[in-house]
Amino acid sequence: MKTKTLIAGIIGGAIAFFIGWALYGIVFSSIMEAHTNVSIFKKDEEMIFWAMIASNLFWGWAIAIILDWAHCKSFGDGMIKGAFLGLFIGLSFDLGIYGMANWFNDLTGVGLDILLNIIMNALVGGVIGWYYSRTKA
Repeated sequence: MKTKTLIAGIIGGAIAFFIGWALYGIVFSSIMEAHTNVSIFKKDEEMIFWAMIASNLFWGWAIAIILDWAHCKSFGDGMIKGAFLGLFIGLSFDLGIYGMANWFNDLTGVGLDILLNIIMNALVGGVIGWYYSRTKA
């Protein structure tokens, strides 16, 4: 992995962690609770923090690699590509979960999660694109 991609992934993972915490943990937490099966989730004090950090780092690296392959060179370009990644990954994951599990109570939860994925990945992609615009190949 190129050094710039490694660093971009760390930056993207940090952004994903904090944006995810803000969107899912604060701003939309009560709405998501109303539309998801909260009994399957751990309480805050039971969460495994290192696993959450690792998950976000790997997500940041995945987005960084994809945006590197896509020759992303600006914040705006990263936002657009990140939003599309969030849309398609969110649709794929959430519709699959809705069809075969009891995670979501209704399609409102599915739609909101897809929207939050778009927002989160647009911001992650934008920051990675910005970082790529400041680094040399």
